Amino acid sequence: MTVSSDGLTSTIFLNGKTYTLPKKTDETASYEWIGNTGYAYLVPLETSNPNAWIYWFAEDTDGNSLGSGYENFGGFIVGFETDPATVSAQTGTASLTGIALGEYYVGSLREAGRGSFVANVDFDKGVVDGTLALSDLKPSNGIRLPEITLTFNAEGNPNIAGNAFSSPKSDIQIEIESVVGEVTTVDDMALSGKIYGPTSDTVAGSFWVEGMSNDHPMFIQGTFVTD
Repeated sequence: MTVSSDGLTSTIFLNGKTYTLPKKTDETASYEWIGNTGYAYLVPLETSNPNAWIYWFAEDTDGNSLGSGYENFGGFIVGFETDPATVSAQTGTASLTGIALGEYYVGSLREAGRGSFVANVDFDKGVVDGTLALSDLKPSNGIRLPEITLTFNAEGNPNIAGNAFSSPKSDIQIEIESVVGEVTTVDDMALSGKIYGPTSDTVAGSFWVEGMSNDHPMFIQGTFVTD
């Protein structure tokens, strides 16, 4: 899936199909009929911030209510990026809080959850660090999904380039809740984002974690945005 946006509409290219859906001002879904296979839904999950927000996209393939027949789903960021020159000229520090949205895949299981995001920005040092937690992942098919916490760039390494920042696996610590009967290993992970708004006061981006849960491939991905 690829997404482009002008801040008012989002154009989504998915599985050879194109959807153009408008931004809404509440959490009701925009949707388009896609033949006899179902609906494509676009739901803004964060609307209080005028600089950036998370959209939830789902392709519902059985033609019934949203959630009864997911084929593809996930979150992505739409927003107004800060001019890199503005970020470079910014001074001081900022502590920002917001939300995280995650998609959790273990074998054939697919589930989504929400959590929290905290970012600390030091413009003088060119550093973004913080934590991300998915704390309300719901049981799927009777299986308890573990809560996860990512702490990124705890060493305070300069990681801002222009209006973007990133942290590779070596700069991320992960805590995965211990669940009886589950043995989880992490092979790779990363987190990246950008600074949004005319005064550099919003941080948003995405993350992913790849590994194994017992003998099943595990993949966790998601998005985050500050209030």
